[in-house]
Amino acid sequence: MADSDKKANIIYPAYINKNRTVARGRRIPLQFAVADPKPNEVVDALFSLKGFQAQPEAKPYCRELDKESVPWRIRYSNTNPSKNNLANKKQVLVACAKRINEVRAKSGPSTSNQAEGAGGGGGGSGKQKKKK
Repeated sequence: MADSDKKANIIYPAYINKNRTVARGRRIPLQFAVADPKPNEVVDALFSLKGFQAQPEAKPYCRELDKESVPWRIRYSNTNPSKNNLANKKQVLVACAKRINEVRAKSGPSTSNQAEGAGGGGGGSGKQKKKK
């Protein structure tokens, strides 16, 4: 993607983050939003939407409270709008969030179940006496 590309748009992961309010930067309805999307998930989702070119850049989001944690911005351009029927940026954001939710639904639950089950042995006796 060339730097002189005038039609390139910017997506920050905060735009589709379910844990943010509209005032803090979310731009799509909660029903479509994703909890804490990673920049690489957004790039992968854009590539899977057919006709998009995406390039991550290390630029902080202006509404980010902690500027040290750099949520990347993703510069993208729609190279074939007739192929994917996404006319505006909001449609692109919703489609991207839906794709991330699909990918997480396929791979997500197995990793969280393993983490919960690994705690195993306990070792505590249960009730303890109060000290006076």
